[in-house]
Amino acid sequence: ASAPMVQRGALVPTDPLVSVCVLVLSDAGLAMDCLDSLAHASGRHAVETVVVANGTPVDARYPLEQREDIVLVRSGTNLGFAGGNNLAAEVARGPYVLFLNDDSTIEEGYIDHLLATLERDPSIGAVGGRILSTDGSLQEAGSVLWNDGSASHVGLGLPPGTAEFSYVRDVDFVSANGILVRRAVWDAVGGFDERYFPAYYEDVDLSMAVRQ
Repeated sequence: ASAPMVQRGALVPTDPLVSVCVLVLSDAGLAMDCLDSLAHASGRHAVETVVVANGTPVDARYPLEQREDIVLVRSGTNLGFAGGNNLAAEVARGPYVLFLNDDSTIEEGYIDHLLATLERDPSIGAVGGRILSTDGSLQEAGSVLWNDGSASHVGLGLPPGTAEFSYVRDVDFVSANGILVRRAVWDAVGGFDERYFPAYYEDVDLSMAVRQ
């Protein structure tokens, strides 16, 4: 396969503190709300957004190619979730790396709150926030890993507006949707394990490696 191509938009900061990594497969339009939320919610810090078109068809990449506020990486093949995000992290330049699903949006201040948590305690290697479903109900606030290898999302299904689990605490693992990782820690553990192809459980593995 040919080497990935990188296109840096004119509005991408040259010295970002945080690099946000987003994968796109076949529907680039799905990612527009995600990218717009990043553009409006970057907060007080310089943030770059690295989008990997992960085997995305040429005609479907057009909306991404028109944006000047992202770094677009074109991969001719689908590298899977782990491989695609590892590629994004290779291109990323920030000392903090945030992974976000393309069908998600972030609230204003999200990145600032994650950074503040990491910077308050150098023993924290990665941090995540609460994830809400489209109806506003709680999808997860961190997750539990049971001793048989199965997992449960904390707070799943709590009603819209709930304030449950709105405090900082240790968790077994953080889902890859909205996890902020120190670059030094990411490099030390070697990123996502690409044996989890095409997707799922690589975030559990990453969290265990970070803790170790």
